Amino acid sequence: MSSASRLTAAELENYTQNGFLAVPRLLFSNDETEALKQRVIAVHQKVNPKFISLTGVHQYDPILLEWARRKEILDIVEQIIGPDIGLFSTTLFYKKAQTEADVDWHRDSEYLKAYNMFDNEIRLVSILVALTEDQPEQGCVEYIPASHLNPEMRDYRVEYGQKKMFVSDKGLADSLVNDEILSQRVPVPLHQGQFSLHDIHTLHGSEPNRSSQDRILLNFKYFPTSLKANREQVLQKHGIQQDLYLMRGRDLSGSCNL
Repeated sequence: MSSASRLTAAELENYTQNGFLAVPRLLFSNDETEALKQRVIAVHQKVNPKFISLTGVHQYDPILLEWARRKEILDIVEQIIGPDIGLFSTTLFYKKAQTEADVDWHRDSEYLKAYNMFDNEIRLVSILVALTEDQPEQGCVEYIPASHLNPEMRDYRVEYGQKKMFVSDKGLADSLVNDEILSQRVPVPLHQGQFSLHDIHTLHGSEPNRSSQDRILLNFKYFPTSLKANREQVLQKHGIQQDLYLMRGRDLSGSCNL
């Protein structure tokens, strides 16, 4: 049984105020979730079983684009960014059991701005689908509520550790990761098949997976096609692994290639 539905008025208000939302219902049926999990595991094994994140996962299994186009997802995305929807990226997050890979506190928007991927104001919504259990001991995502509304949390440093989940040059400045900020952190655990949403400006990160079970998330990022994307910048940074796709409605800015 697939029990996903459009967000309620209360859920939309929660998302708008906090910049993230855990949805405690299944996005797809149990059988569909398991089938999707097996496809993703097959890609992970084929490409490199040591990878802990893989952008453009649909390039290795084009059927994943059809999952990104599912009505269950797009109906919810439409509530947030409107009826003209583009797909910016597909990413697999695969935290192996009992490993030390964590994710620095960061905003996805700062990465996009640093590489000039959009011409105007960045408005994207990010969906994380739990293909396994995703509990605190497995390093579930943690968020800072309302951080998407706080322009002061925009100071980033250029360094990273070898055990980080992302080999990235954009993490939140140490001066801003203080006890006051960390006291606000909210873990967002998910059961298999459940999902969460977050605003592209929301501050988030995660701890290592210290459990005995792998933790697998599939991430789709969507943008309103009224935003003008710099496709050359996107392709220069990511290559063919991250082209832009029209999922629903009209391509208002001409940014989508497919």
